[in-house]
Amino acid sequence: MSLRLGALLVAMTLVLDPAAAGSRIAGTVPTSAGFILVSDSGAFDRSCTAYVGQGNLAEVPAAEAVSYCACLSEEFAQRGLKRDALDFFARTYSDDLTTFIHEYPEGEAWMQESFAAETACQGVERAEPATGAETGLPRNAGSWGGIVRSGPGQQYKRLDALPEGARVTLLENSSVMENGFPWMKISFGEGRTGYQWGGILCSIDTPMPEVFEMCTK
Repeated sequence: MSLRLGALLVAMTLVLDPAAAGSRIAGTVPTSAGFILVSDSGAFDRSCTAYVGQGNLAEVPAAEAVSYCACLSEEFAQRGLKRDALDFFARTYSDDLTTFIHEYPEGEAWMQESFAAETACQGVERAEPATGAETGLPRNAGSWGGIVRSGPGQQYKRLDALPEGARVTLLENSSVMENGFPWMKISFGEGRTGYQWGGILCSIDTPMPEVFEMCTK
C-alpha cells in the first residue's frame, strides 16, 4: 500500500469513526467535518481544511477538504518538509505571500515544492506551455491595469503594477488557469517580462480565448 493511500485511508477512518480512531492515534484535531490527522503543524491542518472546506479551491470540492489536506501533508512529508515549512504554507491560506515570504530564506523553494504537491493531490498534470506558431504568439495586447508578478499565480512576487490601458506583448500561455483564464507571460515597459492573469488582459484587432475580450478603443 502506498504511503499516500495509507494516509487517506486513515483520514477516512478518522472521519467515519472519530471516537475509535481518537483512542488509537494521538494528536487528532476535531473539525466540522470530523477528525483529521495532525501533521507536523496544527496551523497547517486548520488553515488548509478551512480554506478548502469553504470552497476556495476550484480544483477540489469542499467535501474533499479533509482527504485533500491529508494528501498534501503526506506529499510534504515525502519531500522532507517539516513544521517550519508547514507553518509557512499555513500563512499562505490567509495572508498575502508577498508581505512575509522575505522572512523565510527557503520560501521560494518551499513554494515550488507546494506546487508539485498540489498537482499530485489534485490528480492534474499541467500542460507544457505552448508557444510559437501554434499559438500566434508573441502578440500585441493591452492591460486593464493590475499587478505584474514574477510567475503564473498570485503567490508569486509582485514586480510592478500597470496603469489601465497599458500596452503589453503576450509572449506565452503558462497553462496555469484561474477562474477560466490562463496566466500569460508578458513583456511590458522597456523590455521587462512578468506574468498577468488573462482576465485583466485584452486583445487588439481580433479576439483571443486567452484574454477576457478585445480592448476598447
